[in-house]
Amino acid sequence: MTDPTMIERVARALCAVDNKDPNEFVDTPIPREVRVSVSPRPKVPLWTRYERHSRAAIEAMREPTRAMMDAGFLANPNTEGLAPPVYAWPAMIDAALAEEG
Repeated sequence: MTDPTMIERVARALCAVDNKDPNEFVDTPIPREVRVSVSPRPKVPLWTRYERHSRAAIEAMREPTRAMMDAGFLANPNTEGLAPPVYAWPAMIDAALAEEG
C-alpha cells in the first residue's frame, strides 16, 4: 500500500473538519454539462469531493511567509547550510499554523 498523496491527505482533513467520514462512499458527481442521469452511478470516497479545495489550499502555501522562512532556517540542526526538508518542512508548517489571521 502506498502513502496517500498530499492532496488526498488535505482533502481527508477538510472532509473531517466538516464532520464527515472521508471513507464514506457517495455517488459520483454528474458534471453540469451532462443532462442525462446515469444509473447506477459509480461510488467514490467522500474525500474525493474535496480534492479541488485541497489543491487550492496547497497552492496557497507555495510561497512561504516570512515566519515560515525563519522557522525553516532555525530548524537546521547543523550550524552551516540549509536545514534538510525533514526538519524545515514541519517547522515551516507549524509557523504557518501559528500565524494570526
